[in-house]
Amino acid sequence: MKYLHEFKTPRNLYEKLIREYEQLDMVISGDNFFNFASTVTSTLEFIKKSDPSTGMKRFLSRASRDEKVKLCKDILSSKKTFRVEIIDETAHEGATFKHNRIPEDYDIHHKNTDTRKFSLIFDGNTYDPFEFKEEILSLFDLYFKVKGQSHK
Repeated sequence: MKYLHEFKTPRNLYEKLIREYEQLDMVISGDNFFNFASTVTSTLEFIKKSDPSTGMKRFLSRASRDEKVKLCKDILSSKKTFRVEIIDETAHEGATFKHNRIPEDYDIHHKNTDTRKFSLIFDGNTYDPFEFKEEILSLFDLYFKVKGQSHK
């Protein structure tokens, strides 16, 4: 069996963005958020270079005004730094952060059951990382829905 991951079209990067989004449901970490921000920025560039349509221009204009997209771009250009904060009252002293988890320990479960608190912090401004990624993917969904390729 051969598996192929190609990055030839905006759709390929959009699918990667969806995988990065899903990875953040499993584990909220600085690494995973940086990967998500990188894919957001790369997908916009790929769309810009491959789709000369009016719809693309409207989408890129809207995306360029979006606060969260701007933050992703600023991370990649080193204009902004960020940190991820996780408060877990149930963790014992000396516990180590686990990057690989079983479904019962996915971060989305802990958010939904309110057993962990998650924050994404840029220069003192705090965001819920789940809402942050949801708003960005919803923006891309609009573009790909028009193109007949939404993930929903």
